[in-house]
Amino acid sequence: MDEDYYRPSFCSSKLSVAALQKHAHLVRSLGWYKDTDAILTELDVHHNIVFSNLEKFSFSGHNTLCDLFPEFLKRHPTVSGLNMYNYGRSMEHRVEHRMLQTILNHPTPLKSLNIASCFIDRDNVQLFWRACTLPEHLEISGVAFTWVIQDEPLLGLVELVDRDVFASLDFSRVKFLSMFEFELPSVDHIEIIAKCTRLERLYWGPWSQSNNPRPHDFSTRVANLGSRGCLRHLKDFRFLPSFNAISDPELAILLDSINLDCGDVSHHHDGGAYFKEMTIGPLWFGPRSFISLQRHFLTITRLDMPKSHELTSAMNQQILCGCPNLTEYMASILSSSDLVTGEYAGPWACARTLRHLMLRIVVEAASVEQQIQHNRAVLKQLGNLIALDRLDLLASYKHTPDPPGVKDLSLSLEHGLDLLQPLGNRLKYATFQRGVHNFGAEELQWAEEYWSHVKISQFGNY
Repeated sequence: MDEDYYRPSFCSSKLSVAALQKHAHLVRSLGWYKDTDAILTELDVHHNIVFSNLEKFSFSGHNTLCDLFPEFLKRHPTVSGLNMYNYGRSMEHRVEHRMLQTILNHPTPLKSLNIASCFIDRDNVQLFWRACTLPEHLEISGVAFTWVIQDEPLLGLVELVDRDVFASLDFSRVKFLSMFEFELPSVDHIEIIAKCTRLERLYWGPWSQSNNPRPHDFSTRVANLGSRGCLRHLKDFRFLPSFNAISDPELAILLDSINLDCGDVSHHHDGGAYFKEMTIGPLWFGPRSFISLQRHFLTITRLDMPKSHELTSAMNQQILCGCPNLTEYMASILSSSDLVTGEYAGPWACARTLRHLMLRIVVEAASVEQQIQHNRAVLKQLGNLIALDRLDLLASYKHTPDPPGVKDLSLSLEHGLDLLQPLGNRLKYATFQRGVHNFGAEELQWAEEYWSHVKISQFGNY
């Protein structure tokens, strides 16, 4: 049995049951799904199969599956990862008291707990949050804590959880926290983050519901997170897509709060517990965030913000010149003028570390001669990226014409494609826009000789 992952839905005969019993000790990850009720009744109840080395259990279903869950988990003390999701958000398909109690009584410390797209009724909210204090890796999404009984108004967490009880909960085990799309006032999102005193990774979408506005004192509360040391271990921050985005000044406050008690992280070179990765959406990054990000330039390794409208070409050039440990960079646009003659013109500090670059690069020049000169300067810089294994060159939208004298980077041999020959030793993937980057038949023939191991994809204009 080669696969670690086993779907019970493949077992529908006595022969498969016998085979599963024989190989059960090899299964490390197991999933239960909505359409496997009858099969699981046969497998679990009648045959009592035990997966003695099971580590991860994914649960998605209702009815029979809910009935089997507590006993199954009791028989498998080796499980350290739980995924519970997609089994309904109605009163009939809620997470029951005995399921949560089974998790709390589980003998093996949980490494991960993912609860998504489910319903927690008012009597079990405290048990739910107690269960959330157990793992190092906690993901909560699409969880509803409320329901309507006749004309009774919706109840939020404030009414459902005794404040003293919530205050006593210890989330110090949690190092990875992902929260989005669940019906909870965003003020309490911040309270949960504040309780995760060892937090290293935060994936957050706090305002995914249109009827869940951010608090008026959000900026102050985020600043308090930093002053209390709640974000001192944070390495990876990702704002997940949400209905209401935060502002540039608010993101700046958050960036200022990260690793606040480490002093000026720009003076650290040891690659320790400092801020290294960030993913943000299109509306949140701007001039003030950029100033705050500079404090982390020497430690940052991954930046993913390709649709950030206020991320200028000059900012991109400054990031590439100022982040010597950058390995992945997905951004908006870079002009040759900033690379060649701008205030921060010069070679990129990440030339020896950058593995993935996704960027629109344009050549901005006043004459044909200058255009060729700038084009070759950009290609020479790209050719110096000795660690690059993926290059994604973007192009402009059809309905957004460029100003006069601005053209997308040319990859023609006439304009210096041969300067990218050194990339062939490491590069694995390259994507261009068909009809934009001048990569034609002659260039493909060149690539067959010098980029023989590179998978090249060309796409039409947006």
